[in-house]
Amino acid sequence: MSAYISAQRGSPRQVITGLAGLGIGNDVSDELILAALSRLEAGQTALREEVSSLRADVSRLEAGQTALREGVSALRGEVAFLRGEVASLREEVGRLAADQAALRADFARLEAAQTSLRVDCMARMDRLENGLTDIRNDIAVNFGATDAVKRANDNTREELRALGDVVSAMYRQIKALEARVRDITGEP
Repeated sequence: MSAYISAQRGSPRQVITGLAGLGIGNDVSDELILAALSRLEAGQTALREEVSSLRADVSRLEAGQTALREGVSALRGEVAFLRGEVASLREEVGRLAADQAALRADFARLEAAQTSLRVDCMARMDRLENGLTDIRNDIAVNFGATDAVKRANDNTREELRALGDVVSAMYRQIKALEARVRDITGEP
């Protein structure tokens, strides 16, 4: 009976009249039925309030869900932006890796050039050292030749002095002989 009453819509009088039409409620007093109907209406009002409260909760949940959807959309936008940034950073890292490889190649070329330069410098220094050694040898030979020339010069001087002494002695002898010849010949 409560299922029937709760299923019906309308005023309590309409419900009583509907029950009387079914043959229910003839032996039950109107006051009991009205009290039951009042309780039912109060329960129905409470249920309506609960349904309204639930509808308000559902509305709040729907609003929260809408806000969450907006937040998820914003997060998706942020994630898409971050993916773009990550892709940009990956490109940057790729460029840096390429630059680093180029720098390594340049460094290897510089090392090879430095080694070549060192070899060239050592060869040049060896040639210069050999040239310097040749100059030293030439100087030593020239000093030796100069010493020989000096000795020859000194010897020539000695020989000239000795020759001068001999010539002087011969000159004196010639003068002495001339003086004798004049004395012998009587020439003045």
